[in-house]
Amino acid sequence: MISAFDKKYKTLNPAQKEAVDSIEGPVMVIAGPGTGKTSILTLRIANILRRTDTPANGILGLTFTESGVHSMRRKLVEYIGAEAYRVPLYTFHGFAQEVISRFPEYFPRIIGGAVASESEKLEIIEEALSEGDFEIIRPFGKPTLYVRKALSVISDLKRDGIAPHAFNALLSKEKAHLLKATDKYHEKGRLKGELKKEYIDDVHNNTKNKELGVLYGAYEKELRRRELYDFEDMLLSLVEGLQKHKNLLRTLQEEYLYVLADEHQDANNSQNTVLELLCDYRDTKNLFIVGDEKQAIYRFQGASLENFLYFRKKFPEAKIISLDTNYRSSQRILDASHALMSSHVDVDPLLRPHLTSASTSARSVHRVEVISYETLADEREGIVSLIADAIKKNEVTPEDIVILARTNSELSDFGRVLAAHQVPFTLFADDDVLADPDMHKLFLLFHAVIFPDRDEYVGGMLLIDFLGIHPIDAVHINRQASGERRSPLEILNSKKHRAILVDEKAAQILSEKFVRWMQCAHNESALDAFLTVVRESGFESYLVGKQDSLQKLAKLAGLYDAIKAFLSTHKDAKLKDFVTSIDRLIRHGSPLKFSRSFVSSGGVSVMTAHKSKGLEWKQVYISNAVDRVWGNRRSIGSFRLPSPLFSAGESETDEDERRLFYVALTRAKEKATITLSHADENGRERLPSRFVEELPPEGIERIEGKAYSGIERFARIVKSTLAMPSLKRQWDREFLEKLFLEQGMNATALNNYLTCPWKYFFKNLIRLPDIPAPYLYFGTSVHAALKAFADARRTGVKFLKKDFFEVFTRTLVRLPITKSDLGRLNKKGKKTLEMYFDARAPHWHDNSLAEYPISGVFLALSDGKQLLLRGRLDKLELLEGRAVHVVDYKTGARRTRNEILGNTKNASGDIKRQLNFYRLLLDLHEKGKYEMVSAGIDFVEPDNKGKLHAPERFFMSPEDALSVQGEVTKVAEEIRSLAFWDQTCDDRECEFCVLRSLVV
Repeated sequence: MISAFDKKYKTLNPAQKEAVDSIEGPVMVIAGPGTGKTSILTLRIANILRRTDTPANGILGLTFTESGVHSMRRKLVEYIGAEAYRVPLYTFHGFAQEVISRFPEYFPRIIGGAVASESEKLEIIEEALSEGDFEIIRPFGKPTLYVRKALSVISDLKRDGIAPHAFNALLSKEKAHLLKATDKYHEKGRLKGELKKEYIDDVHNNTKNKELGVLYGAYEKELRRRELYDFEDMLLSLVEGLQKHKNLLRTLQEEYLYVLADEHQDANNSQNTVLELLCDYRDTKNLFIVGDEKQAIYRFQGASLENFLYFRKKFPEAKIISLDTNYRSSQRILDASHALMSSHVDVDPLLRPHLTSASTSARSVHRVEVISYETLADEREGIVSLIADAIKKNEVTPEDIVILARTNSELSDFGRVLAAHQVPFTLFADDDVLADPDMHKLFLLFHAVIFPDRDEYVGGMLLIDFLGIHPIDAVHINRQASGERRSPLEILNSKKHRAILVDEKAAQILSEKFVRWMQCAHNESALDAFLTVVRESGFESYLVGKQDSLQKLAKLAGLYDAIKAFLSTHKDAKLKDFVTSIDRLIRHGSPLKFSRSFVSSGGVSVMTAHKSKGLEWKQVYISNAVDRVWGNRRSIGSFRLPSPLFSAGESETDEDERRLFYVALTRAKEKATITLSHADENGRERLPSRFVEELPPEGIERIEGKAYSGIERFARIVKSTLAMPSLKRQWDREFLEKLFLEQGMNATALNNYLTCPWKYFFKNLIRLPDIPAPYLYFGTSVHAALKAFADARRTGVKFLKKDFFEVFTRTLVRLPITKSDLGRLNKKGKKTLEMYFDARAPHWHDNSLAEYPISGVFLALSDGKQLLLRGRLDKLELLEGRAVHVVDYKTGARRTRNEILGNTKNASGDIKRQLNFYRLLLDLHEKGKYEMVSAGIDFVEPDNKGKLHAPERFFMSPEDALSVQGEVTKVAEEIRSLAFWDQTCDDRECEFCVLRSLVV
């Protein structure tokens, strides 16, 4: 049977084959949109494994986003199967994190510190500006104008490896050059003898940048004083560690025989340095980069054309391969996009080949449409009307259409119009929790709880829909409070005033809850108070019941992660402290980003052009293509840095905008439509973007868009409101199946499902936030100490009892627990670990692997679909040949052997099922590399009498794997078919079965 690799290889064109076959030496592939760059990169990895004796973990793949890693991994699985999970694929920061966690001794600042939140960084800049002597970057009347911009530029400087002293040296050099200038005076005319404006501006700019240099130094000093580091420090620390510690560098160089980097046009100086160091070992530099400078749209991350071109300068002997066949777009779209990029600047033609479409079908006939509307409202209505009509005529499915906007703020407007037309859609807003209207409601509630004396907060809170107060009652309470000059809270708490309300009971319930929330906010930890309010207010249930519930819950989870991170460095923080830190973000317009991913629920995609990179659709609508939106953007409070640097203030120049417009245009496979309007929402006249005017006339079709009356739009909204239930497709079987197969199954998820299917649904599939009990943090820290002990014994490094406890403490300190819990758990840990170390250390199995991850295992289901199985084994003790003994550590109360096996009345057998699952994982892992012949459940803590028991040992057989395989298969089919949808568990007080009523 022909392999997947061979099958794909036969479809490649000559240039693609050359790239895949060039497995030695430095290679640079210029890969424009739709030329198959991800396939080429992953096929080359597969080819290296086929043609050399390089192990899978000897090839390092790097890219810039988690979605890019996922895309590479998915493609690689197609070509080489489960072995793809052994190939190290990371983002650059993910790779830095991996190296630092493996070799902590080389990175004391990172290991001994905590990552600074965005709010903490803004706070440091604010304080430094207020305490320092700054005349320009702390303007009178608006002293915080430069806070966010300064922080952005400092991040840029760090990405380029420019420390404060190096930046100041550049500025001194620039100042000296300015002072020596011979052409700074006007030589004739009315201004003869006076300084030229350009010179005055340059001197002023140099002075301004010197203030920035002082601020940069103060920022770095304060970070270190607080034992914090920022995101950029992780990559800088990696570079410094590799340059300073030759043995570390040599270890990694010998480990990674081939290095490949995708999307290299997005690289900055620090990332290029990492690539250079890793490959600077052998005579043949086995570095393979893929990129396209036309798609370099992340200048704000330190990327630039100069960084992309560095490769050719550094490796003049490198093979340059240009891919010029496009497998995505029609020729007309390619011609228009090429004209956009080739008419304005002199660039090496090798970097910008004119792409040729591989398509010869009739779909190539569409010219790029440019539709002009009178108003912005007409434009949105017109785009959605065209989409609705195309879907109705079965010309295209909703999933094959995207609306692209320049900014995140434009997306929700399209959502409202799509909903009015009853067109299914998914908004892919930037990952900013604070931009969500429902999160605004939650923060208004938090403000009311924290500041009950602020009438504007309490009064506004009464109008929040999920609190259940009748709107008429909310208005009445506020009017009554104003008339009597009393607080709205006093009126709410008054039985007399509640008696005349429309819904007296709802007001009474809120009054009682509000008092409890105030007490909780002032007495409990920020995390406890946060989750208490979220749960008791009905906010969580409110989100579960919304059409876009998964996206909403992902944002709530992002907020939950943020408060946990905040508590890790602010042990005694209350809800007020956390909300104050969020207020600082809002004040400076900074987003609160989150990393939770979710699968699209289908429909028309609505997203920013930045987010569309790497994706494709049959029909693409590029909206709001006017001046000052696409191109010619202006920014207040920016910086202009000296050559050869750039700055955040220059990150949205027209060339960057042009590249972004190019990326948007080349997402289209069959049809690209550009829309604009002559007037904005306030009636102000607008001009078309210069990029629209630069498109070749012969390649575009200009159309006058229809005008829509306000009555038309209003009638459509009313009609859609009545039909709203038909739009609630979030919980479709097809969608949930897709989500399930993407996430896969682990032992915990399996046990949760068997306990209650809805516990699995909400905890594992949907992932509702929850308060981890202190004992879970205790368990996390114990596991960290055990891993460090195992690693030390395996490598022969001396590891004493005090080291064991130090790792435990270091881990515990970084977790989101209060000081009182920290002290209590630390005391408990010292007693527990000392006893455990004394008992186990003399008999420790040195040849073992700790925290052994398994993620590349698939189980075939009845219809041929593959279910991903995952797990992390606490310890693998290597025995004779393939045989291994698996140890699973447990904290908490010891269970008897019969309880573990599920042979007692209330035992579920979940622990033994977990061991069976591990046997199944290892049987399927790397073609049976290890055979799990036995397992031990090791209870780390002593019993109530102070006795530490020996581990419970079990012999494992193939039948154990078959047993759990049957359970996994059965559960998988039930989840995919939603067989559990109408069921509940036996526990009448199950909180998850209560939540079920909101989605069924």
